[in-house]
Order: sequence, then C-alpha cells, then structure tokens
Amino acid sequence: IGITKEERSFTQKVSLSFKIATDFKKSANSKDINDTVNYVTVANEVKSFVEERTWTLVEELSENVVSFVFEHFPTTTTIALTSFKFCVPDTSAVGVTIVRNRDALWADLIDV
Repeated sequence: IGITKEERSFTQKVSLSFKIATDFKKSANSKDINDTVNYVTVANEVKSFVEERTWTLVEELSENVVSFVFEHFPTTTTIALTSFKFCVPDTSAVGVTIVRNRDALWADLIDV
C-alpha cells in the first residue's frame, strides 16, 4: 500500500478490524455455525483476497474488502471496517474506518 515509489518498494503490514452485523437469532437458537457468519472463514478469505492484490490507498483496500465481504457473505447487513498501515514516520499507525450498509453509506473516519 502506498503512493510513493518508496512505499511501494516493499510489502507493508496492514491490520484490519471488523464489526459485522447480521441477524443472529437463527444461530442463537440453533447453536449451528452454519446459521451465522463464521468469522474464521471471513478472516481467512479476506486475508487471501488482500494478499493476492496490490493496493495504492488504504481507502481503496477498505472499500474493496467491504465489497468482497458483502459479496461472499450474503447474510451480512452492515460492516464497520478499520484498516491501519504502519509505515508512516512518527506514528504508531494511520488508517481509516468505514461503515457500510448494503443499502446506504453511513460514515467515514480517518485515524491519525
């Protein structure tokens, strides 16, 4: 991830943190993992998706990850995703938080 040649010259570590909304009533009653969004599966599939591509902006990465989750996990209704990168001097990390609903844009936040 990066705009400058220097940033793009090496693979950068990123951190993604999700909050996924779905209807948990069915899985709460059945106690069956197949009746909910399996967070292990989401994490593994998103990791593969991110690693198989190159990204310029954290915002680009975030929007594409959210679209991927909506496409591959159809019971997901809302996603809050925070994406951080760790290569900006004099910071521990920088990143963005986006919240998306299948039907509407909610909010964009920048973490500095």
